Amino acid sequence: MADTISPFHDKNSVSGDGERLEPFTILAFYWLMKSQVGGIGVRILGVSAPYHDGSACLIEDGELVCAVEEERLIRNKRAWGKFPVNAAKWCLESRGLTLEDVDKIAYPWERDKIQDRTLANYEVNSRRLFPPELFGYQPRNAQIEDVDHHLSHAASTFRFSGFPSAAILIIDGTGESVGTTLYHGQADGTIKLLRSWSSNLSLGLFYEGATQYAGFSKLEAGKLMGLAPYGVGEVLPYVRLTEDGYEMDVPELPTQEHVTQYWVQRLIKDFGPANRRKYEYELATCYNQEKTEFDERITKVAASVQLTLDTVILHLARLAKQLTGEDNLCLAGGVALNCTSNGKVLVEQLFKDIFVPGPANDTGASIGAAAELWYQATGLPLKPLKDLGLGPKFSTDYIGALLKKLGIPHSSSNSIEVVAKLLGEGKIGAWFSGGIEIGPRALGHRSIIANPALGANKDRLNIDVKKRETWRPYGPSMLEEYTETAFGQPLDLPYMLFTLPVTGDRQNLTAVTHVDGTTRVQTVANNPNDPYANLLNQVKTTLGFPAVVNTSFNIAGEPVVCRPEEAIRSFYASPLEFMYLEGYLIWKES
Repeated sequence: MADTISPFHDKNSVSGDGERLEPFTILAFYWLMKSQVGGIGVRILGVSAPYHDGSACLIEDGELVCAVEEERLIRNKRAWGKFPVNAAKWCLESRGLTLEDVDKIAYPWERDKIQDRTLANYEVNSRRLFPPELFGYQPRNAQIEDVDHHLSHAASTFRFSGFPSAAILIIDGTGESVGTTLYHGQADGTIKLLRSWSSNLSLGLFYEGATQYAGFSKLEAGKLMGLAPYGVGEVLPYVRLTEDGYEMDVPELPTQEHVTQYWVQRLIKDFGPANRRKYEYELATCYNQEKTEFDERITKVAASVQLTLDTVILHLARLAKQLTGEDNLCLAGGVALNCTSNGKVLVEQLFKDIFVPGPANDTGASIGAAAELWYQATGLPLKPLKDLGLGPKFSTDYIGALLKKLGIPHSSSNSIEVVAKLLGEGKIGAWFSGGIEIGPRALGHRSIIANPALGANKDRLNIDVKKRETWRPYGPSMLEEYTETAFGQPLDLPYMLFTLPVTGDRQNLTAVTHVDGTTRVQTVANNPNDPYANLLNQVKTTLGFPAVVNTSFNIAGEPVVCRPEEAIRSFYASPLEFMYLEGYLIWKES
C-alpha cells in the first residue's frame, strides 16, 4: 500500500516561533518534507464516466504518469455510456499496481448534485467502476471522492499549465447545474469561483443544437466549426452581452437534450427546415460515404453560430481579465476544443499566455478531478503537462516480432529519412510512435501524415483515406522555429487547439490552409529525443520546410488506432502507402 496521511491533526500544533499552524499548513509542510526525502508516495486514480469520452488516469508524486481513453481500448468511438474499466485497469497494470495500491479515487461529478434527469439516472458506484471480476479488490465508498465537474475541468487546465496564477474560463455542455463558469486560479494554488451561468444558458448546448440543425450528430461540433468559413454570418440576437457576462431567453428545462432541442426548434423557426443528413453506399470502397449537402442557408447559420460563439467567448475573456487582473488564461470544457474561438482570443492579445489542455473535453475531467484531489491532499503543485502520449506504447522488440510473425516485409534502416523522401514523392502514410495520445487530437504518436505543399493531398485524404466530406480541413504539425515564417510570430501551441491566419509561407501549406486562410496548427519542440521532431527536421532537409499534414490515424467510424495490430489492419484496409512503426518501415509494393 502507498503511504497515506491521517485526516486528523492536532488542533494545538504550533510552529517553531509559537504561532498556531492551520491544518492545511501542517499538511502542506508534511508533504513538503516527504518530497525532500525521497518522494511523497501518494497515488490518485482518476476515472470519468459513463456519459461519453470515459477515461482513466494516474497521478503519482505530483506527476500525471499515465492516462488513456476507454474508446481506444474497446474500439467503441466515444465509448458512449461505457464505464472506463479497461482504462482504469490498464493505468494500474502499466505501473505494476493494483487497486489496493491507490490512496484516493477521483470522480469528476458530484453525483448527488446532478440536476439533469438523464445524467442522474446513471447508476455510478464502485462495483460498476471497478467490477470485482476484473479488479478483485473493491474500494471503500470513502475512497471514491466526488469532485465538482467544472472544478475538475478548471483543475485539468490550471494545475498543469505551469502558470503561478491565472484566470480560468470553463465552457461545456453541462455540469451538475451550470454550463459556464469563471474561476481565479490563485498564487496559493486555490481555485476560486467568481461567476457561473446555469445549464439552460449553456453555450455548449447552443452550439450542439446548431450542430444538429446543420445535419450533424450531437457530438460532431467540430464539423460545424469546419463548415462555418464557407458561409457569411452575422452575430445572432440569441445571446445578450452584459457587464456581468451574458443572458439568454431559455426556459428551465429538465435535461441537456431538452435545451439542445430548444435551439434546434429556434433555428428552424428563424431559418427554415433543419438540414437532412445523407449517405451513399459505394460498392468500390464498401463504405457509406457522407453526402450531406449544404446550401447557402445552412452555411450562413453555421457561420453565424460560430461568430456568435466567438463574440461571447471574447466578451467572457475580457470579463475574466477585468475580474482577475491576470496575464494568463486557462480554458477547458468541451467548447474549449473550438479552435476558431481559441484563435480569436489569442489574436486579441488580452493575455500574455493562454493554456488549453489537449483533453479539454470530458476526457480530461478524470485528470482534473485527480489533480484537484492531489492539491487538496498535499497543497503542492503538479508537474506541468507537456507530452500527451500517456497511453499504451509498444517496444521495438514487440513490433519487430509481430511483423516477423505476420510475414510483413519491413525495413529499419534510415526509416525516418526514407519517410521524408516518400512524403517528398507525394505519398501519404501513417506514423506510429510512443504512447497513444489522450484527447481528440493526434499529435505525432498515432498520425496520418502527408506533404502539406501538395494541395491535392486534402482531397486524397478526405475522399480516399478518411472517407469523409470533401470540405473538411486539415492542420499541420511544424517545428516551433517555423511558426515565424508561417504566422509571423513565434508560437508554442503543442495540442493543435488554435486556428490562426496563415500570414506567411502559404505556398508550402496549401493542403492545410482552409478557405478562410486559416489553419489549426500543432507546434513541435525541436527535441532530438523525439522521433516526430526528427522527422520534421528531415522533412526540412528534403522539402525545405519543417511541416507535415497531421490528422488522426483511423479509418471511417473508428477510434484512433492504439495497438500495432490495429495500425497494421487499418494500413492494409486503406490506400495508405507506407507506415512508420517505432523505427520500422512497411510499405505497399504498388
